[in-house]
Amino acid sequence: MPVDPQQRQAWRDPWVWACALLALAPLLRSWGAPLGEPASDDFDYLFRARFGPFDFFDGGGAVVHWRPLARQAYFAAVTPLLLSRPGLVAVLQAGLLVLACVLIYRTLRRQWPAPWAAAAATFPALMEPARMLVAWPSAMQDLGSLALSALALHQAARARVGTALAALAGALLCKETSVVVALLLPWMPRPVDGAPPPRRRLAIGALAVVAVWLGAYLVVVRRAGLHWLRELDPEGLAAPWPARLSWALEHAARDALGFDARPAPYGVSFAGMARSAGYKSVHEFSDLKIFEQQIGAILAEPGPVFVCLKIVSSGEQERDYSRLHGPQVRKAFRDALAAD
Repeated sequence: MPVDPQQRQAWRDPWVWACALLALAPLLRSWGAPLGEPASDDFDYLFRARFGPFDFFDGGGAVVHWRPLARQAYFAAVTPLLLSRPGLVAVLQAGLLVLACVLIYRTLRRQWPAPWAAAAATFPALMEPARMLVAWPSAMQDLGSLALSALALHQAARARVGTALAALAGALLCKETSVVVALLLPWMPRPVDGAPPPRRRLAIGALAVVAVWLGAYLVVVRRAGLHWLRELDPEGLAAPWPARLSWALEHAARDALGFDARPAPYGVSFAGMARSAGYKSVHEFSDLKIFEQQIGAILAEPGPVFVCLKIVSSGEQERDYSRLHGPQVRKAFRDALAAD
Protein backbone atom coordinates (compact mmCIF):
# COMPACT_ATOMS: atom_id res chain seq x y z
CA MET A 1 0.00 0.00 0.00
CA PRO A 2 1.54 3.38 -0.98
CA VAL A 3 2.23 6.22 1.42
CA ASP A 4 -0.43 8.89 1.81
CA PRO A 5 1.19 12.35 2.23
CA GLN A 6 -2.12 14.24 2.04
CA GLN A 7 -4.26 11.71 3.96
CA ARG A 8 -8.00 11.24 3.79
CA GLN A 9 -10.30 12.26 6.61
CA ALA A 10 -9.62 10.16 9.69
CA TRP A 11 -13.09 8.67 9.97
CA ARG A 12 -12.87 7.41 6.37
CA ASP A 13 -9.61 5.53 6.93
CA PRO A 14 -10.29 1.90 7.98
CA TRP A 15 -6.81 1.68 9.50
CA VAL A 16 -7.71 4.44 11.94
CA TRP A 17 -10.58 2.29 13.20
CA ALA A 18 -8.25 -0.71 13.39
CA CYS A 19 -5.81 1.30 15.52
CA ALA A 20 -8.62 2.47 17.79
CA LEU A 21 -9.90 -1.08 18.34
CA LEU A 22 -6.42 -2.45 19.02
CA ALA A 23 -5.76 0.38 21.46
CA LEU A 24 -8.74 -0.83 23.51
CA ALA A 25 -6.98 -4.17 24.12
CA PRO A 26 -5.57 -3.13 27.55
CA LEU A 27 -9.06 -2.19 28.74
CA LEU A 28 -10.53 -5.48 27.54
CA ARG A 29 -7.67 -7.52 29.02
CA SER A 30 -8.16 -5.81 32.39
CA TRP A 31 -11.93 -6.32 32.47
CA GLY A 32 -13.03 -7.64 35.84
CA ALA A 33 -10.18 -6.00 37.77
CA PRO A 34 -10.89 -2.96 40.00
CA LEU A 35 -10.22 -0.48 37.19
CA GLY A 36 -9.58 3.07 38.29
CA GLU A 37 -9.53 2.21 42.00
CA PRO A 38 -7.01 4.38 43.94
CA ALA A 39 -3.88 2.51 44.96
CA SER A 40 -0.34 3.26 46.07
CA ASP A 41 0.72 6.77 44.96
CA ASP A 42 -2.88 7.66 44.14
CA PHE A 43 -3.61 8.25 47.81
CA ASP A 44 -0.88 10.89 48.10
CA TYR A 45 -2.29 12.86 45.18
CA LEU A 46 -5.89 12.17 46.20
CA PHE A 47 -5.28 13.41 49.73
CA ARG A 48 -3.72 16.60 48.43
CA ALA A 49 -6.53 17.17 45.95
CA ARG A 50 -9.19 16.48 48.59
CA PHE A 51 -7.78 18.27 51.63
CA GLY A 52 -4.72 20.28 50.67
CA PRO A 53 -4.40 23.61 48.90
CA PHE A 54 -4.07 23.51 45.13
CA ASP A 55 -0.46 24.44 44.40
CA PHE A 56 0.77 24.02 40.86
CA PHE A 57 4.37 24.51 41.98
CA ASP A 58 5.15 21.55 44.23
CA GLY A 59 5.13 17.75 44.09
CA GLY A 60 1.37 17.45 44.31
CA GLY A 61 1.66 15.23 47.38
CA ALA A 62 4.95 13.53 46.48
CA VAL A 63 8.53 14.39 47.44
CA VAL A 64 10.03 13.75 43.99
CA HIS A 65 9.33 15.15 40.51
CA TRP A 66 7.36 18.18 39.38
CA ARG A 67 4.57 16.85 37.18
CA PRO A 68 1.70 19.27 37.82
CA LEU A 69 -0.45 18.48 34.81
CA ALA A 70 -0.60 14.73 35.57
CA ARG A 71 -0.78 15.17 39.34
CA GLN A 72 -2.30 18.40 40.61
CA ALA A 73 -4.49 19.23 37.61
CA TYR A 74 -5.58 15.69 36.78
CA PHE A 75 -6.38 14.57 40.31
CA ALA A 76 -8.22 17.82 41.03
CA ALA A 77 -10.41 17.03 38.02
CA VAL A 78 -11.06 13.32 38.63
CA THR A 79 -11.20 13.14 42.45
CA PRO A 80 -15.04 13.06 42.51
CA LEU A 81 -15.00 10.15 40.03
CA LEU A 82 -12.28 8.28 41.92
CA LEU A 83 -14.45 8.26 45.02
CA SER A 84 -17.73 7.34 43.33
CA ARG A 85 -17.20 6.07 39.75
CA PRO A 86 -13.59 4.90 39.41
CA GLY A 87 -14.47 2.83 36.34
CA LEU A 88 -15.13 6.06 34.44
CA VAL A 89 -11.56 7.14 35.13
CA ALA A 90 -10.35 3.94 33.48
CA VAL A 91 -12.60 4.64 30.49
CA LEU A 92 -11.19 8.16 30.25
CA GLN A 93 -7.63 6.86 30.29
CA ALA A 94 -8.48 4.20 27.72
CA GLY A 95 -9.82 6.96 25.49
CA LEU A 96 -6.55 8.88 25.80
CA LEU A 97 -4.62 5.75 24.84
CA VAL A 98 -6.81 5.34 21.75
CA LEU A 99 -6.22 8.99 20.85
CA ALA A 100 -2.45 8.61 21.23
CA CYS A 101 -2.36 5.56 18.96
CA VAL A 102 -4.49 7.22 16.28
CA LEU A 103 -2.32 10.35 16.32
CA ILE A 104 0.86 8.30 15.98
CA TYR A 105 -0.69 6.36 13.11
CA ARG A 106 -1.72 9.50 11.24
CA THR A 107 1.74 10.98 11.74
CA LEU A 108 3.51 7.91 10.38
CA ARG A 109 0.98 7.38 7.58
CA ARG A 110 2.32 10.39 5.72
CA GLN A 111 5.54 8.48 5.05
CA TRP A 112 4.76 4.80 5.69
CA PRO A 113 2.30 2.29 4.23
CA ALA A 114 -0.85 1.90 6.34
CA PRO A 115 -0.06 -1.58 7.82
CA TRP A 116 3.40 -0.46 8.92
CA ALA A 117 2.08 2.76 10.44
CA ALA A 118 -0.72 0.93 12.25
CA ALA A 119 1.67 -1.70 13.65
CA ALA A 120 4.06 0.93 14.98
CA ALA A 121 1.26 3.11 16.37
CA THR A 122 -0.45 0.33 18.32
CA PHE A 123 2.74 -1.23 19.69
CA PRO A 124 2.57 0.83 22.95
CA ALA A 125 -1.01 -0.35 23.53
CA LEU A 126 -0.19 -4.02 22.96
CA MET A 127 2.68 -4.18 25.46
CA GLU A 128 1.95 -5.88 28.76
CA PRO A 129 2.38 -2.71 30.92
CA ALA A 130 -0.26 -0.89 28.86
CA ARG A 131 -2.91 -2.33 31.17
CA MET A 132 -1.48 -0.13 33.91
CA LEU A 133 -2.00 2.94 31.72
CA VAL A 134 -5.72 2.21 31.76
CA ALA A 135 -6.23 0.77 35.23
CA TRP A 136 -4.11 3.03 37.46
CA PRO A 137 -4.90 6.75 37.87
CA SER A 138 -1.28 7.65 38.68
CA ALA A 139 -0.28 6.26 35.29
CA MET A 140 -1.59 9.53 33.84
CA GLN A 141 2.00 10.70 34.22
CA ASP A 142 3.01 8.24 31.48
CA LEU A 143 -0.25 8.32 29.56
CA GLY A 144 -0.45 12.10 29.49
CA SER A 145 3.14 12.27 28.31
CA LEU A 146 2.41 9.73 25.57
CA ALA A 147 -0.80 11.40 24.35
CA LEU A 148 0.60 14.94 24.35
CA SER A 149 3.86 13.80 22.75
CA ALA A 150 1.86 12.10 20.00
CA LEU A 151 -0.12 15.33 19.53
CA ALA A 152 3.09 17.37 19.35
CA LEU A 153 4.54 15.10 16.65
CA HIS A 154 1.23 15.05 14.76
CA GLN A 155 1.04 18.84 14.69
CA ALA A 156 4.71 19.26 13.84
CA ALA A 157 4.32 16.89 10.88
CA ARG A 158 1.67 19.27 9.57
CA ALA A 159 3.85 22.37 10.17
CA ARG A 160 1.56 23.65 12.94
CA VAL A 161 4.27 25.16 15.08
CA GLY A 162 2.17 26.78 17.81
CA THR A 163 0.08 23.75 18.73
CA ALA A 164 3.11 21.45 18.46
CA LEU A 165 5.04 23.53 20.99
CA ALA A 166 2.01 23.82 23.29
CA ALA A 167 1.61 20.03 23.26
CA LEU A 168 5.33 19.62 23.98
CA ALA A 169 4.99 21.90 27.01
CA GLY A 170 2.03 19.85 28.26
CA ALA A 171 3.93 16.60 27.81
CA LEU A 172 6.87 17.96 29.81
CA LEU A 173 4.47 18.92 32.61
CA CYS A 174 3.35 15.27 32.72
CA LYS A 175 6.76 13.57 32.72
CA GLU A 176 10.38 14.55 32.17
CA THR A 177 11.05 11.86 29.56
CA SER A 178 9.02 13.92 27.08
CA VAL A 179 12.14 16.00 26.52
CA VAL A 180 13.08 13.43 23.85
CA VAL A 181 10.17 14.72 21.75
CA ALA A 182 11.85 18.13 21.54
CA LEU A 183 14.67 16.52 19.54
CA LEU A 184 12.20 14.99 17.08
CA LEU A 185 9.97 17.97 16.33
CA PRO A 186 12.23 19.74 13.80
CA TRP A 187 12.50 16.56 11.71
CA MET A 188 8.77 15.91 11.44
CA PRO A 189 7.49 18.32 8.75
CA ARG A 190 8.06 17.74 5.04
CA PRO A 191 7.86 20.24 2.18
CA VAL A 192 4.29 20.77 0.97
CA ASP A 193 3.54 22.37 -2.41
CA GLY A 194 7.12 23.55 -2.67
CA ALA A 195 7.04 25.50 0.62
CA PRO A 196 10.02 24.81 2.91
CA PRO A 197 9.15 23.11 6.23
CA PRO A 198 9.40 25.31 9.36
CA ARG A 199 12.18 23.25 10.90
CA ARG A 200 14.14 26.22 12.21
CA ARG A 201 11.09 27.65 13.98
CA LEU A 202 10.32 24.25 15.49
CA ALA A 203 13.92 23.80 16.64
CA ILE A 204 14.14 27.25 18.23
CA GLY A 205 10.67 26.94 19.74
CA ALA A 206 11.35 23.48 21.18
CA LEU A 207 14.63 24.72 22.68
CA ALA A 208 12.82 27.68 24.25
CA VAL A 209 10.06 25.46 25.69
CA VAL A 210 12.58 23.05 27.21
CA ALA A 211 14.65 25.92 28.62
CA VAL A 212 11.65 27.56 30.29
CA TRP A 213 10.41 24.21 31.62
CA LEU A 214 13.84 23.30 33.00
CA GLY A 215 14.25 26.69 34.66
CA ALA A 216 10.81 26.39 36.27
CA TYR A 217 11.60 22.81 37.33
CA LEU A 218 14.75 23.90 39.18
CA VAL A 219 12.90 26.76 40.89
CA VAL A 220 10.09 24.43 42.01
CA VAL A 221 12.52 21.82 43.33
CA ARG A 222 14.16 24.44 45.52
CA ARG A 223 10.93 26.17 46.53
CA ALA A 224 9.00 23.00 47.42
CA GLY A 225 11.94 21.03 48.82
CA LEU A 226 11.59 18.22 46.31
CA HIS A 227 14.24 15.52 46.13
CA TRP A 228 16.24 14.20 43.20
CA LEU A 229 16.15 10.44 42.77
CA ARG A 230 19.89 10.25 43.34
CA GLU A 231 19.22 11.43 46.90
CA LEU A 232 16.65 8.70 47.53
CA ASP A 233 18.63 5.77 46.12
CA PRO A 234 22.33 6.42 46.73
CA GLU A 235 23.17 2.71 46.79
CA GLY A 236 21.61 2.05 43.41
CA LEU A 237 23.24 5.04 41.78
CA ALA A 238 26.60 4.04 43.23
CA ALA A 239 26.58 0.96 40.99
CA PRO A 240 28.71 1.14 37.81
CA TRP A 241 26.84 2.75 34.92
CA PRO A 242 27.18 -0.35 32.66
CA ALA A 243 25.39 -2.40 35.34
CA ARG A 244 22.64 0.21 35.65
CA LEU A 245 22.22 0.44 31.89
CA SER A 246 22.09 -3.33 31.54
CA TRP A 247 19.53 -3.60 34.32
CA ALA A 248 17.37 -0.84 32.79
CA LEU A 249 17.41 -2.36 29.29
CA GLU A 250 16.69 -5.88 30.55
CA HIS A 251 13.80 -4.79 32.74
CA ALA A 252 12.34 -2.54 30.06
CA ALA A 253 12.28 -5.53 27.71
CA ARG A 254 10.82 -7.79 30.40
CA ASP A 255 8.11 -5.25 31.21
CA ALA A 256 7.23 -4.87 27.52
CA LEU A 257 7.00 -8.63 26.98
CA GLY A 258 5.32 -9.43 30.29
CA PHE A 259 8.16 -11.52 31.73
CA ASP A 260 8.85 -11.75 35.45
CA ALA A 261 11.28 -9.22 36.85
CA ARG A 262 14.69 -10.22 38.14
CA PRO A 263 16.46 -8.80 41.20
CA ALA A 264 18.77 -5.90 40.56
CA PRO A 265 22.50 -6.75 40.32
CA TYR A 266 23.10 -4.32 43.17
CA GLY A 267 21.35 -3.77 46.48
CA VAL A 268 18.45 -1.33 46.72
CA SER A 269 17.96 -0.05 50.25
CA PHE A 270 14.56 1.40 51.01
CA ALA A 271 15.79 2.27 54.48
CA GLY A 272 18.66 4.18 52.86
CA MET A 273 16.14 6.09 50.73
CA ALA A 274 14.20 6.99 53.89
CA ARG A 275 17.34 8.24 55.65
CA SER A 276 18.28 10.30 52.61
CA ALA A 277 14.77 11.76 52.54
CA GLY A 278 15.18 13.00 56.11
CA TYR A 279 13.66 10.29 58.33
CA LYS A 280 15.50 10.26 61.66
CA SER A 281 13.96 7.02 62.90
CA VAL A 282 14.50 4.16 60.43
CA HIS A 283 14.24 0.44 61.15
CA GLU A 284 14.80 -2.68 59.04
CA PHE A 285 13.59 -6.17 59.93
CA SER A 286 14.00 -9.55 58.30
CA ASP A 287 13.15 -11.60 61.40
CA LEU A 288 9.51 -11.65 62.50
CA LYS A 289 10.32 -12.47 66.14
CA ILE A 290 12.64 -9.47 66.49
CA PHE A 291 10.02 -7.28 64.88
CA GLU A 292 7.39 -8.49 67.38
CA GLN A 293 9.74 -7.71 70.26
CA GLN A 294 10.50 -4.17 69.11
CA ILE A 295 7.22 -3.01 67.55
CA GLY A 296 5.90 -1.64 70.85
CA ALA A 297 8.90 0.64 71.34
CA ILE A 298 8.78 1.71 67.68
CA LEU A 299 5.13 2.74 67.96
CA ALA A 300 6.02 4.86 70.99
CA GLU A 301 8.68 6.83 69.09
CA PRO A 302 7.87 10.34 67.90
CA GLY A 303 7.14 10.40 64.18
CA PRO A 304 7.81 10.27 61.41
CA VAL A 305 9.06 6.69 61.62
CA PHE A 306 10.02 4.47 58.69
CA VAL A 307 9.92 0.67 59.07
CA CYS A 308 11.06 -1.68 56.30
CA LEU A 309 10.03 -5.34 56.51
CA LYS A 310 11.58 -8.02 54.33
CA ILE A 311 8.68 -10.12 53.04
CA VAL A 312 9.23 -13.54 51.50
CA SER A 313 6.44 -14.92 49.35
CA SER A 314 4.96 -18.24 50.42
CA GLY A 315 3.49 -18.89 46.99
CA GLU A 316 0.74 -17.59 44.76
CA GLN A 317 -1.95 -15.78 46.72
CA GLU A 318 -5.57 -15.35 45.68
CA ARG A 319 -6.82 -11.77 45.76
CA ASP A 320 -10.39 -11.24 46.77
CA TYR A 321 -11.09 -7.98 44.95
CA SER A 322 -14.68 -7.96 46.18
CA ARG A 323 -13.32 -7.65 49.72
CA LEU A 324 -10.45 -5.29 48.91
CA HIS A 325 -12.37 -2.97 46.59
CA GLY A 326 -16.01 -3.88 47.12
CA PRO A 327 -18.87 -1.38 47.47
CA GLN A 328 -18.76 -1.53 51.29
CA VAL A 329 -15.05 -0.70 51.35
CA ARG A 330 -15.49 2.19 48.91
CA LYS A 331 -18.42 3.53 50.96
CA ALA A 332 -16.40 3.34 54.18
CA PHE A 333 -13.56 5.19 52.49
CA ARG A 334 -15.90 7.90 51.19
CA ASP A 335 -17.50 8.26 54.64
CA ALA A 336 -14.10 8.60 56.27
CA LEU A 337 -13.11 11.31 53.83
CA ALA A 338 -16.40 13.14 54.30
CA ALA A 339 -16.06 12.95 58.09
CA ASP A 340 -12.74 14.80 57.95
